[in-house]
Amino acid sequence: EGVPKNMQFLDGLAWLGINSNNDESWNSSVGKIVSRADKFSTSQAPVSGSSARVMDPKVAELLQILHLHAYVPALTQRGIVTFPDLQSVSEEVMDACGFSPTHKETFLRHFAGGAAPNPGDSASLETLAARREHVARSLKNFAVASLEANSDFQGLVEMLLTSDSEQKVQAARALGSLAWNDENQTAIARAGAVEPLVQLLVAGDASGKAQAAMTLGHLACNKENQKVMATPEVLEALVRLLSAGEAGGSLQAARALSWLGMHNEENQRAIARAGAVGPLVQLLLFGDAQGKKDAARTLGDLAGDKESRSAIASSGALEALVQLLSTGDVKGKAQAAWTLNWLATDDVDMQTLILRAGAAEPLIQLLTNGDASGRTEAARALGNLAKTKDRQTNIGSSAVFQALIQLVRAGDGKGEYRASQALNWLAMQNNDSCMAVAQAGAVEPLVRLVSTGGANEKAHAILALGFLAEDNDFKTVIASPTLLEALIQLLGIGSSKEMSLAAQVLGWLAIQNDDNKMAIAIEPLVQLLLTGDAEGKAQATQALGCLAGNQGNRAAIASTEVVQALVEILSTGDAKGKSQAARTLGWLATENKDNQVAIARAGAVGPLVQILSTGDSEERFQAVRALTSLAMNNEDNRLAVVSAGTVELLSQLLNTKDVVLNSEAALALRILEDQKHDENIKSEPDVDTGELVKETSRLLESCRQDSSCDSKAIVREEG
Repeated sequence: EGVPKNMQFLDGLAWLGINSNNDESWNSSVGKIVSRADKFSTSQAPVSGSSARVMDPKVAELLQILHLHAYVPALTQRGIVTFPDLQSVSEEVMDACGFSPTHKETFLRHFAGGAAPNPGDSASLETLAARREHVARSLKNFAVASLEANSDFQGLVEMLLTSDSEQKVQAARALGSLAWNDENQTAIARAGAVEPLVQLLVAGDASGKAQAAMTLGHLACNKENQKVMATPEVLEALVRLLSAGEAGGSLQAARALSWLGMHNEENQRAIARAGAVGPLVQLLLFGDAQGKKDAARTLGDLAGDKESRSAIASSGALEALVQLLSTGDVKGKAQAAWTLNWLATDDVDMQTLILRAGAAEPLIQLLTNGDASGRTEAARALGNLAKTKDRQTNIGSSAVFQALIQLVRAGDGKGEYRASQALNWLAMQNNDSCMAVAQAGAVEPLVRLVSTGGANEKAHAILALGFLAEDNDFKTVIASPTLLEALIQLLGIGSSKEMSLAAQVLGWLAIQNDDNKMAIAIEPLVQLLLTGDAEGKAQATQALGCLAGNQGNRAAIASTEVVQALVEILSTGDAKGKSQAARTLGWLATENKDNQVAIARAGAVGPLVQILSTGDSEERFQAVRALTSLAMNNEDNRLAVVSAGTVELLSQLLNTKDVVLNSEAALALRILEDQKHDENIKSEPDVDTGELVKETSRLLESCRQDSSCDSKAIVREEG
């Protein structure tokens, strides 16, 4: 503000728009401009005795082209208005007019000694035209740079609507550079930029189309923009640009399609239907390194929609991705692994096709020999491909386990996360894989990750250790004081998810392992049961039930608060919660008269009987066992259970198709028979009823895990 708006100022700003690329340069240039403007303002005082003359327009034009137009008023005041006048100007006059040293040199070079160019000369005119074009371009660049610097979205949109193709490209570029945050993306779209950008994409020259595609892609990072931008016109124009084969345009089109499809299955489907998959595969096969990488990324961003995945699988993309995985550069290999992972996610058929395309071996090579990013993405993809037992066996080689463990030990946060995730999936419900993972040395780094990792790393490390703990041979090894301390600590300070996972794994560690049952602290699990969210309560209930398998723990667990909380879950919990609560109450009542009394007084019988009527198979099974445990050797409880209508419901369960459930019901009916029969059982000296029921229940629970088991035979054999 306050600087005279003369040609010298505009010239300086034009130069500034092109040449200033950092703050230091900008500040220095602004200082020079202000200094020159100050000199100009002091040079405008009238010179006494000068005659009022007007400068020849051709002279003024020439001075403008030479960046000397700012001195026209001072020269005119001194009567210097023609070419001969210019040739006679001395350095003293130039000093008086306020010439800078640089401009003085320019003036002398062109006008000293009669060397002034003649605007009528054709060669001079060509020179003047070139200079004029340079000045015009400089001013255009500055105009765009000025609008960009001030985030003047409306001004840039107006430039998109001009007839000047170069200025359109500059305006599109400026909008693209500003569209890197959600707020600007929204504001630019609201300023009306989308439609003229689409027109530039459809009808512009090659440079304009590429620039429009880039800016539209940036705007599509915003979810609201993404919803409205994927029109047939835009998608068809992007596919044409993608297919045209010009490197810059193809890359920008691929990137724009990637942003339009990201996390939006409707757009992914529309992009595939617009014919984008074929050109993307061509770019993946025949593009340069960057083109291959961008094509792979876009195919990955289209993988959320089943129809798109089908189009990708039938287009030869899987083989092309495997080729990039094998022969691409470092970034290309990592990108191929990333895309294969997304294609494989939650799609068993696609996982099979990927493995048939030969992805396993190059993924293993990348996991073993790649850079940090490549190893991370390979771990992620291999884990995703190993979610079924047969694939776990095929993928889970010793080399893979060693590479994953090394990544857990030495990777960054993301590498640790993906490696622990892969170990988790490889160990899931597969005893052979569990043994191989443990023998490869995974326990120690996974335990460390539980203590020191980020949220994602902790979660998968906990689950991996939990799956390893399903093998009884490893329970004692895994349940080190360090791990138990870390899990117990998470119960107190972890996130809701971490607390739930910690409780889940503590329960797994306690199953069929008395040493672990005694080593695991009870109070933090009780607090989670009382104060946690729904999932936390369910997992705490399950863990406490596992700990209650130890007779010494039952009294410590069964406080009034715990029993009341479990009974409340029987009435208000979801199916999983009710089942776990019934199971835990059953264990707490086993061979513990005080707990039997406390549980019955807390009102457990009614909800348990209700579950017999309305629950699913697992809920009913656990309710039958809990009622049996409450009635065992406790006449008051037996009568209360019978009075609640249990016998009729148990009789109905004898006809269910679930043989384990009806066998458990038969056992319960045996316990609930009348007092006379119960006395007959007790009168037989060789029969220990408590031990009989305990052993039969254990065998029945094992039988539920084995489809070939004859549960009725167990009941007959155990009497």
